[in-house]
Amino acid sequence: MAYGRHFGLGNVYLMKAKGNKFKVGSSRKPKQRLKQIKRKKPSTTLQRSFSAWEMNGAESAAQKALLKKGFKKVKRGPTEWFRKKPSTSWVNTEKIVQNSVYRHNSKQKRILEVACLMYFLQ
Repeated sequence: MAYGRHFGLGNVYLMKAKGNKFKVGSSRKPKQRLKQIKRKKPSTTLQRSFSAWEMNGAESAAQKALLKKGFKKVKRGPTEWFRKKPSTSWVNTEKIVQNSVYRHNSKQKRILEVACLMYFLQ
């Protein structure tokens, strides 16, 4: 597992702003990250936060899942901002992010289990 600012244990968060915009990002402290984002976008709220074993990969998995479901990235600004599809509820949007993070966690768990098994079999 790689280490650094966005690697390792942490959270993948879903933040909502005005105009059906939302952000999918990763942080060890989502509430502190929200304070930083509120400086530029005061209407932003933290909707949900999901635990991730390897938050950078889990964030990427969530963003790819949203793109696959037809969500569009907001043209200006950071690439983690998306525009909600009018036909998709917030609950379903959250489920897409949640499911992709949980799938990523399961994959990471299997990799870790195999690595541990190989280590002990040496």
